[in-house]
Amino acid sequence: LHMYAWVNYYKKGPLNFYSEDDPLNKLLSTPKPPGKPRKKKNESWEQYGKRLTNWEASRPPEVELQITGAHITQEYYTKKLLPDYIKALGDARLGDSSKSYYLIEDHDPSHGTKTTHNIAYRIKDESWISRIAHPPQSPDLNPTEGMWNILLQRTEQ
Repeated sequence: LHMYAWVNYYKKGPLNFYSEDDPLNKLLSTPKPPGKPRKKKNESWEQYGKRLTNWEASRPPEVELQITGAHITQEYYTKKLLPDYIKALGDARLGDSSKSYYLIEDHDPSHGTKTTHNIAYRIKDESWISRIAHPPQSPDLNPTEGMWNILLQRTEQ
């Protein structure tokens, strides 16, 4: 279970939760094993049986998808989380246009901060969102990291 929210000096949004089990958060699927070999036209059933036995013996073990840590796809981020941030920043700008508003994110790949050629980056640009990039898990350089550490401790209790 993971959580996200937006906070600024004057207002805060709701604390939302998402899970890796959410069907919209499609992580990479487990790869399919190679297909069973077919019998060749000029091959006897005995030869085919031997080849099939060798194929079964040389097959790699089943791959099990094991998710560790927080994982979120960029598609899920742009469809479910980013619209909340865009709306919050838009409302803040309408409330007081004399101030500058920034979106502070770590370098999670789903945020689209590593490259400029992705949908998350493009949507932020189209929405005129100014960003401040900070290293992940660095409370001294990223002020939001300390807040998430406190929230994480409280949810674990």
